[in-house]
Amino acid sequence: MSSEKHNISLYLNTDEMKQQLTGPQSNASSSEKYIIHQNDCLQVNNIELRDKITKLQEEFNALEEEADGHDERTRYMRNEMKNFVELRNMTNEVLTIFEQKYKISELKHKTINELLMSLRNFIIINRTLSLTSGLLLWYFDKFNIWSLLTSELISGMSTCYVTKLLPMNLNKTKKLLDSYQTQLKESDDKILKKNKEIKETSVSNDFISKYIESL
Repeated sequence: MSSEKHNISLYLNTDEMKQQLTGPQSNASSSEKYIIHQNDCLQVNNIELRDKITKLQEEFNALEEEADGHDERTRYMRNEMKNFVELRNMTNEVLTIFEQKYKISELKHKTINELLMSLRNFIIINRTLSLTSGLLLWYFDKFNIWSLLTSELISGMSTCYVTKLLPMNLNKTKKLLDSYQTQLKESDDKILKKNKEIKETSVSNDFISKYIESL
């Protein structure tokens, strides 16, 4: 005869079954009835605990999802704040470039005004000298085509020297104006590049703001 033991799990899920196993008509001893009753209580507690565990797991999952959403919103907010800082820095850089461009423009305009002033002085002085020399030639009866050309040449060279409109100076002024123009173009290119970066960062900010509002 086999002496192998078997574990038996009893769950009294109906009053009729409880009555049969633990009621007055049952053949079970008091110890057996106690064990059966305890087993039934444990089964009920076990089901209740499983229900609680399921509910707690659902609450935990909900809290975990909420925490993930909070972390994601925090991450987006951090990125948005970073973008705001970058926008401020890029705006300051653009303002600095504009200030530099303004200074270069002032120098360019000053150089052009000085050149125009020299040209105006050249015309006034040269015409005055030419008229004076022509009158002197006429007065001393030396007025002819050759003396007039010589007089114009001398007055022109003298005027160039006085007004500093010598070829060497004109060449130097041209190089200076070309340098200013190159610097202005470089400033414009930098401004366009920064404006593009600002626009891209602003679009990124709009996306983050719309995302946060949709949560």
